Amino acid sequence: MRAIALTFLSILVAGCSGGGEPAYSVLFGEDETRLSADEQQAVFSMMASAFPLSEDGETLTDPNCGDIEPVTEVVDLNGDGSYEVFITWGNSCLSGHAGRSLTLFVKDRSGKYQYQLGFPAAGYDALERGVDGFPELLLGGPGFCFPIWAWDGDNYEFKCNLPQEEGGCEYQGNTCLEE
Repeated sequence: MRAIALTFLSILVAGCSGGGEPAYSVLFGEDETRLSADEQQAVFSMMASAFPLSEDGETLTDPNCGDIEPVTEVVDLNGDGSYEVFITWGNSCLSGHAGRSLTLFVKDRSGKYQYQLGFPAAGYDALERGVDGFPELLLGGPGFCFPIWAWDGDNYEFKCNLPQEEGGCEYQGNTCLEE
C-alpha cells in the first residue's frame, strides 16, 4: 500500500494535474511546441517552488494573495535559436501598483534555465542588443521612471533609470544619459 501511495505521489510531483495534463500546461498551455517537455517542466518547477498549484490544478497561487494569473511568452531574445521564457504574474497584493511582476528564465552555459528578474513590472520592451546579442530590457510600471536592465554575459543586471518625462527619475538616481 505504501508503494502505491509513493508512486501516486511521485506522479503528482513529476507534474501531473487534474485531467491528466502535465502541470506545466498551467504555464504553457497545450500548444507550446518550441520547448521540450523537460524544458517546460524545469521552468514550471521553478515557478511552482514559490507558487504552488491551486487545489484544482488550474493555476499557480500564493497562500496569502491567491491566484497569480501567470501569462507566459516564449521568445528568442538573442537570436541564437534557444528560447527564453518571460512570465508575467501577480496581482496588487503581490506586485503593488504595477499590478504584475515579471520573471525571465534564460539558459546558462550548461543549458539549464536560470531565474532572472522576479519583481514588479507591468511588462518589458526589448531595446538595443548588447552582450551576446541579448537586448537591454526597459521594464514598465506605474510612474515616470522605468529601469533598464542589461545582460552582463551571465545575468540581467540593473543598468540605469530612464525618465519618461522631465524629472521622472528625480529621486531615483542613476539616470540614463540621453545621447
